[in-house]
Amino acid sequence: MVSADEDDGGDDDDGDALDTEATPPHLQTKAYVRQLQVIDNQNLLFEMSCRLEPKDS
Repeated sequence: MVSADEDDGGDDDDGDALDTEATPPHLQTKAYVRQLQVIDNQNLLFEMSCRLEPKDS
């Protein structure tokens, strides 16, 4: 059986290094994701959709 002290053998360090990596594409992705918004109103979603792709009638 492995104790909790022995289990922390440094495996978590690799994940932390990737999380703190601040490359330009990484920063651009984070900025983009922060700007995402959920549209939970069906009428608003329909109106926005019609503005982007008007119906040919």
